[in-house]
Amino acid sequence: MHLDEFYFEKTDKVIKRHYIHSNLVFGVDREKEIFQVLGYNDDGKLCERYISFNGLYKAHMAVQKKEYKKIEVIKYSPSRNKYKFEIEYFLLQIEEFLEGKNSSIRLAGILPVIDGKYGVEVYKYFEKNPEMLIQDLRITYLFVERNELMKERIRFLHERCYLINQEWNELFMGFSSIGDMLKKLLYICMLGNFRGGISLQMVSDKVKEVKENEIAECTKLFNILQKCERRKE
Repeated sequence: MHLDEFYFEKTDKVIKRHYIHSNLVFGVDREKEIFQVLGYNDDGKLCERYISFNGLYKAHMAVQKKEYKKIEVIKYSPSRNKYKFEIEYFLLQIEEFLEGKNSSIRLAGILPVIDGKYGVEVYKYFEKNPEMLIQDLRITYLFVERNELMKERIRFLHERCYLINQEWNELFMGFSSIGDMLKKLLYICMLGNFRGGISLQMVSDKVKEVKENEIAECTKLFNILQKCERRKE
């Protein structure tokens, strides 16, 4: 909506003067009775600014030109864009996971390459450094969340007929079993974090168990999809 910027909260970066400009009102604080606005300061830089409820009314009423009186509402629509599922790309992702490849290298032409551990190499790293899982529980939480996503992917593949019932059941049970292992790993790490005295070898062995089962299930999934003729939606 177009507003007279004279009515904005004064800051060092904004000169108090009457100036009509288009702004995006994106938030509200009812306790403070202010709106959050995205606009530009006098340096021409995008910035977040604030205006009171009464100030917004005055700022909009001060706009004289009829064509500027219109208020445009932008609604979030998650289903606006549709993307086709590409089984070949999914197979590539599984392959890179199993080989521990840095996927960002493949996209180096459009995105920055991020150095680090990838795929199963992540499990191998924490197998050698189990104390890090005890020190930072967020890491294991991420493993648990990733496992939930894998089960959702298995469900999606079954719904799209890439997996028959028996394949779906076996794979879902396999990844569910990995989920149980990860929850036990999380419990062990929590005990170590809160009470101490947990054997690092116990943590390392549990990570190794998860890694080996993850490799087995992902390999099974890869082989099924690679041989599958039901690849087109």
